[in-house]
Amino acid sequence: MPRVIIVANRLPVTVSPTESGVEVQKSTGGLATGLLRPHEQSGGVWIGWTGSTEEDLSEQQRKELGQKLSEMRLVAVPLTGAQVARYYEGYSNGVLWPLFHYLLDQIPLQVRDWDAYLEVNEQFADAVAQHYQPGDLIWVHDYQLLLLPQLLRRRLPNARIGFFLHIPFPSEELFRTLPERDRVLRGLLGADLVGSPTLGPVAFMHRDSARDNPQVPLTHHFLDSTHITTGVLRGGVDTGDLTFEASVFRGEEPNENRLNIDAPRLDSWAARVQYNAGPWHAQFSGGRLHEPAWFDPLDVTLLTASIEFDGQIGARPLSVLTAWGGHRENNGFNGNADGYLVEGEFVVTPRSTLYGRAEYVGKDLFVDVHPKGFGHRSVIYQIGAITAGFLRDFSVTRAGRVGVGADVTVYHMQDDLRIYWASSRSFHVFLRWRPVGVAPHTHM
Repeated sequence: MPRVIIVANRLPVTVSPTESGVEVQKSTGGLATGLLRPHEQSGGVWIGWTGSTEEDLSEQQRKELGQKLSEMRLVAVPLTGAQVARYYEGYSNGVLWPLFHYLLDQIPLQVRDWDAYLEVNEQFADAVAQHYQPGDLIWVHDYQLLLLPQLLRRRLPNARIGFFLHIPFPSEELFRTLPERDRVLRGLLGADLVGSPTLGPVAFMHRDSARDNPQVPLTHHFLDSTHITTGVLRGGVDTGDLTFEASVFRGEEPNENRLNIDAPRLDSWAARVQYNAGPWHAQFSGGRLHEPAWFDPLDVTLLTASIEFDGQIGARPLSVLTAWGGHRENNGFNGNADGYLVEGEFVVTPRSTLYGRAEYVGKDLFVDVHPKGFGHRSVIYQIGAITAGFLRDFSVTRAGRVGVGADVTVYHMQDDLRIYWASSRSFHVFLRWRPVGVAPHTHM
């Protein structure tokens, strides 16, 4: 595993000045928790802001802080109070955050603080370049550092640079209202090419019709499982309401080691045509995947079609998706299976949501590990499932929406499967927190 340099606005610690010096505690936020293992196991450094300004600490406290951070393989980018007010609160959270979350009423009429945003991104680039070693993988995070990939590319032309945006990217019509849009876009393009294959509808965890449903669809691998692949080349043409696009990408799905990044291989392809008009979205796509499953190394052809409605009934949002996926495994015998899906969500009140899903899918449930090139018959079982659920937000504050949900699923399966799964019912009861400002994902 290469050494990973994680670059984020904040370090995964909380810094508190004390009478005797400075106290450093590990943070428990989502980013800090999610990237803890890659940071620990790769031997790299984490570069970011401590959360304290230069004015908050004395010279002795800054020296002590540097020593403590060094022991944790953390590198601080020092920011003044004025930089925090303008770069962080002014441009990042005052302009980019509402723009990227479609909060049109919160976008300022006059965009200021661009110079501070550029200045701080330059400081981050200098810090990364100072700690970079040949072979390192640089992993930049989120909207506060959109310019950083290009700034790093100028300093480190041969470096491997990845960028991950933790919030949705705005539509073209909204993004073009940003005065510095060209600079922002060029900043992102400094990273190594990353995208998603042109196959299937929006992945289930991002589409509005499944937004509050905690279950993975049975049809996931028939429709949208390629969204996690690494190494994608993609292009397309828009004409009116139609989009024609194609891509080449790595067909093999990630293995169980989720702490590394698989090497890209452009061994698979997909093509898609989309129709987007108002609340209606439709797509038809197909692709050839090279050996997506390591345990059953056979090429697979996927065909998908879907129609989605993201609109309203009266004043209440309604999202419904109906989709079909065809799985054609080239095993020399009977590797064909189909999956059908209907799902939706209806916002009954601003705090209450009903959701549901119905599926009927053919599954090869008992797959052994086969050597490459070994043809074999598949045993396809037909499984049906119907889910009904309800979510109620009991707290809506500036910190986000906190709610409780529950659902019940009833399954239909063949009799010989009941030996393994005696029950044909399941249920969930869950607690859900959603940050404020989370917006619908655009269709791409």
